[in-house]
Amino acid sequence: MARGKEEYKKLFSDLSALVEDFKHHHAYINWIIQGDMVVAEGSSEGKLKSGETWSDSKWCDVFEIRDGKIKRLYIYLDPEYSRY
Repeated sequence: MARGKEEYKKLFSDLSALVEDFKHHHAYINWIIQGDMVVAEGSSEGKLKSGETWSDSKWCDVFEIRDGKIKRLYIYLDPEYSRY
């Protein structure tokens, strides 16, 4: 779990040490927008620096927007991600 700018910087720094390449399948993202809530559901594929790959792994991001800023964000990942 990361909170605040500095913790997010560390999170992405740690991830970049493991991940060589990844991409979201943008053309197939499902968007649900209702009031202050935005939900994005999609899949991704990629490669770790160890050489392992993944494909079509599901994810879902839930945003709560207040005053034009992200107030809260939850990221849900396919259990397949946990094997890495």
